[in-house]
Amino acid sequence: ATPKQTRLGQSTCHSRKYAIGDLNADGVVFEHEALRLIWSSTGGRNWSDKFSNWNDRANTKKCTYTGVTCNRAGDVIKLDLRGADLCKDVEDKCWGLPKEITALEHLQELYISGNSFFSGTIPKELGMLKQLRILDTSRCVRLGGTIPTELGTLKSLVSLNLSECNWSGSIPTELAQLVSLQKLNLGLNHQMSGPLPENIGNLRSIKEILLSRMNLSSTIPSSLGNLGLLENLELYGNKLSGELPNLSGNKNLKRIDLFNCRLAGTFPLSLTKLPMLQIIHLKSNNINGTLPSEIGSLGMLSWFDVSMNQMIGTIPQTYTKLPNLRDLRLGGNMLSEPIPEGLCSSTKVHGGLASHCGCDAIICPVGSYSATGFAPDKEGCTKCPEGETTQFLGSTECRNFTQQDFLGMFYDAVGAEDWWPMDRREGWKDTSVSECEWKGVVCDENGEISALSIPLVGNSQTGNPDGRTKLFASRIILDPQREAPPKLDFSDQLKNPSPEIKRILGQTFDDLKAYYVNKDKTTKR
Repeated sequence: ATPKQTRLGQSTCHSRKYAIGDLNADGVVFEHEALRLIWSSTGGRNWSDKFSNWNDRANTKKCTYTGVTCNRAGDVIKLDLRGADLCKDVEDKCWGLPKEITALEHLQELYISGNSFFSGTIPKELGMLKQLRILDTSRCVRLGGTIPTELGTLKSLVSLNLSECNWSGSIPTELAQLVSLQKLNLGLNHQMSGPLPENIGNLRSIKEILLSRMNLSSTIPSSLGNLGLLENLELYGNKLSGELPNLSGNKNLKRIDLFNCRLAGTFPLSLTKLPMLQIIHLKSNNINGTLPSEIGSLGMLSWFDVSMNQMIGTIPQTYTKLPNLRDLRLGGNMLSEPIPEGLCSSTKVHGGLASHCGCDAIICPVGSYSATGFAPDKEGCTKCPEGETTQFLGSTECRNFTQQDFLGMFYDAVGAEDWWPMDRREGWKDTSVSECEWKGVVCDENGEISALSIPLVGNSQTGNPDGRTKLFASRIILDPQREAPPKLDFSDQLKNPSPEIKRILGQTFDDLKAYYVNKDKTTKR
């Protein structure tokens, strides 16, 4: 016979392998023993009263434990420890879930979310629970380490929620192997970083991707456009770059939230081909170009926010045809009038605020402002203080405009980035030097502009080597009489300008003149 010895009150045989949590010393950890080990490893004595029946060590009827659900065969299929206060008052002695949890081989659902005292990590052995369908550790703010790559072997997993914890490292590329996964939520893990996995497009069953505020830094993979079942895409608050890829394959997409992601390029027209789209949130990026008129074809769209970007032009008339539009945010761009009358009389946008303040409910006019770029209440947008103004619709602040600002506006309006030869634009828009040092700018002894010598497009000039129209210089003399508004008359100075240039110059300086005389004299830098 094999000799026996007693350890901590248990009788064990040398012929058997010792197993942690093996209460009856038979060499095997059964389900009720694994549950007891979870209890003891996470400060079970301090669990909330709701789970008090776990304290009875004599009770081996595991299916009676609070939070435990069994099937008809008596196998544990669900463990719900939400609200159990895991590791309360024993945080320094808490190391997370024990690896022996694999004894729950029939487990399909595991919830430990909301346990703010629970620390440590989750074991890689969770990847052995092949029937696991739901794993939720969300809002366990002390739970950390790196996400085990072994989770990528859980082919039955439908929902993975590891949000609002303390995970670090990057998103394991192995998670893209979860072919049954419908919801992936890793958001609000501020210690995570790295790229958005290129193979994320392999999640062919996915409906929700929630990866916001994770310090991700990469471009958005083009494979994302392969996810035909995707309904909700949230990547806001990351350090993404580049343009949004073609998402025209995401025919079921209802919500896209890429707020504050550093995206660039023009508005992605592929979004206008998604008939189910209800929410577009692209605020605070670097998107440029014009507002697409095609947005007007999105009959389900209720919320459209492209505020705080670099968009130019006007608001398309087609936006008046959006039957479900309730929230329209366009402020903080470089938009100009007109504002479509159909929006100014809308009874739905912003709670029908237009019935009280007209177009202000859609976007603040030039000379007024608000924090959102549209009227916050029935009082409308706030008028700028005397001596200040705004340059575009939907401004969030007013300011004094200097003669340097006016020159910058003029530069943009006439497309001066094409001035030729290149040295003709030397210094322009360089705010580190005085505008009087910009090429072609002449100032008087007081530092006020008295003349401009600039190249303008001629309609009868020969082409230059680049194939662009050759440019020539003309001199523009500003009226030196400071007691009267400056008169900008180009009739004698311009030699055969094209009608387009003539129109641009007239329009531009009519606008600048209004700003220029907002105070008695231009504010100098």
